[in-house]
Amino acid sequence: MSNVHVAKDRAWFTDYTPFKTELRDAYGMMKTPTPVVGIGTVDLATKCLPNQTGPGSRAVLHLKNVLHTPSAICNILGGPLFNDYDVTTGGEANSASSGSIKDSEGRCVAYFDRRKSWFQVRPCGPPYGPQLGPTVFKEGGAYMLSVSWPASEQKRWHDHQNKAVAVLENPGYTSEEKAWLKKHYKSEFHFLRVNGLKIYKNEDRGEGRLIVRAMMRTKEEDVDEDGRPRKRVRM
Repeated sequence: MSNVHVAKDRAWFTDYTPFKTELRDAYGMMKTPTPVVGIGTVDLATKCLPNQTGPGSRAVLHLKNVLHTPSAICNILGGPLFNDYDVTTGGEANSASSGSIKDSEGRCVAYFDRRKSWFQVRPCGPPYGPQLGPTVFKEGGAYMLSVSWPASEQKRWHDHQNKAVAVLENPGYTSEEKAWLKKHYKSEFHFLRVNGLKIYKNEDRGEGRLIVRAMMRTKEEDVDEDGRPRKRVRM
């Protein structure tokens, strides 16, 4: 079984981050890895009941950390599906379903189409889902569909996400902060040097921004609304 979800087309994604990584086959038979160009979230419009129509027969399968792999033979649901949903296979022989996918509240959000040779989720067609092309699978063909996303590549992705969060939580200096630095320390370089930090180290510059913001907050708290120093009450 694959350890990650895969989507061929960029149009499947509801949010997306360009990120180059790679996939291996789960059997270790491929000599070269398969390139991945991005990672994101896919909200797949699905049929959740095989023999019904109307709003109650439709749902959405929410898939996280899906790898955008244009050269993949098909879209793949990987092992993370079992972490997020209750997945069962099998069913009555005369049923159109060969298994179901249920959310944490027990609601069916998709089923596997018994008419297909593989475990394939039944998607919604237009206008609720995209227009799908013909299947790539040929009658009697043999396919290797299990892929593996190496742990080292997963770590690279997690590190990338953590850096992105850090930038959002501690962005670059605003115009006001730059003016404050220039007034009190001439430049960021001088401020960092006073505080024992290096301008060529991103970690030090990030720490410096936090210090500047803390100092500016303290200055603001020391004056009243009219800019006059606040009176301190001695204890």
